Amino acid sequence: MPTAVTLALATSLVVAQLFTPWIATLVSKRQSDAAPIADEVPWDKREDRLVGTHEERNPVLRALRVAYTTAIPRVVRHPGRVILAALLLLGLSLSLFRVIGFQFFPKANKPVLFVTLELPKGTRVERVSRSSSRPRRSS
Repeated sequence: MPTAVTLALATSLVVAQLFTPWIATLVSKRQSDAAPIADEVPWDKREDRLVGTHEERNPVLRALRVAYTTAIPRVVRHPGRVILAALLLLGLSLSLFRVIGFQFFPKANKPVLFVTLELPKGTRVERVSRSSSRPRRSS
């Protein structure tokens, strides 16, 4: 059972990290009117904002867009700080394992013992009950 869970988790990780993005690139179509942007072209924050007839009507999405367009230049200017903050958050989350704990299989608090009896066909019920009352270890 633990092997099946491990394989399922590993397969899920491979599909999520590799297969799904690859299929997305095959399925999604590139807009024909979109011109490719060269890497050396500087990014202007004013060109990224939606203004005029295409302005976002949802206030939550509008606030997220403003926060995103404000944060991205800072993130690009200070990649070391971003990596340090990510590593600190990872360390904090890993230190919580001692407090929270985790378990793939919960403990079964059932006093159950399964026994397999191998007897010849046609064995009488009395013999089965006698055999089951004195189990022995198979070799």
